[in-house]
Amino acid sequence: MKKIIIILIGVVFGLSFVTQSAFAGSKQRYLWQGVAIGAGAVILGHAIVNSCNEDTSCKKVTVYNHPCPPPVNHGYWEIRKVWVEPKYKRVWNAGHYNCRGRWVTARWQMVEKVPGHWKEQEVWIAGR
Repeated sequence: MKKIIIILIGVVFGLSFVTQSAFAGSKQRYLWQGVAIGAGAVILGHAIVNSCNEDTSCKKVTVYNHPCPPPVNHGYWEIRKVWVEPKYKRVWNAGHYNCRGRWVTARWQMVEKVPGHWKEQEVWIAGR
């Protein structure tokens, strides 16, 4: 929309220079009207050019956040033992004969990938 308006204004200004100067009248008669029209045209042109060049979404905005006071920690660290669950992997066990000679049908079974173990972990104990 802005481009169309700018093109139309440019065409109007271009046509104003092409017209004959005989319609202008005396040079001294309308001097102050010409100055006022020129000043208005400069102000209007400046506003139009600036509205096309400024993108309000690209303006940098400085936001200042006041720093929060440092938190007061009441408590202590304690080392506790924590049980870590074992990890399992799902594996396909094909049909086979067992050691007694009996047929075992095929099925999915869970095989331990990583065994469970105790782990020492630091835990924050909040005080009053």
